[in-house]
Amino acid sequence: KKNPLPSGFWQRIWEYPYVAINVPKKSKTIDVGGTYPFVLFKNWPDAVSVDNRDLNKVKHPLLKNQWPKDKLIIADATNIPVKTNVYDYSISISAIEEMPNTVKVLKEMIRIAKHRVVVTLDVSEKLGVNRNLLRELEKYLGITLPTIPHNVLNSNDQRITQYNQPILDEYKHIRVLG
Repeated sequence: KKNPLPSGFWQRIWEYPYVAINVPKKSKTIDVGGTYPFVLFKNWPDAVSVDNRDLNKVKHPLLKNQWPKDKLIIADATNIPVKTNVYDYSISISAIEEMPNTVKVLKEMIRIAKHRVVVTLDVSEKLGVNRNLLRELEKYLGITLPTIPHNVLNSNDQRITQYNQPILDEYKHIRVLG
């Protein structure tokens, strides 16, 4: 009932905990794609975020004027102006699938992380990561991703109602991959 997320952010109830479980709170972390500050700094107080926009100026109440100057790097995620292996972890929460070159962004995230890259993606044939991009990611990573079942982690899952998120049929095609 204290969930500050706007209606329709159903996937975040899985994504934020997934990343928080896999990235220690006291680690030196960089976020790629502008995760909401109230989540980022609560979980990783020393984190910084990189985005190609000045997030303090966007017209979004959960972003605008919420970023301390030293916590936001305004840059292209395919060419982040930091040294190699400077951050313990690089993270992206439902953002890199919306960027023009997802694989190149992932390569950059790997370059700057000492220990681990933790990413969540929205997977769908209509938006987010589609089958072709999943195959491209698999090829680059040298792995085979498991099939994402159609009956889990979607906007029709009844568990989202306990977080004050509505059941949204228009998003039932989206699956969450971490």
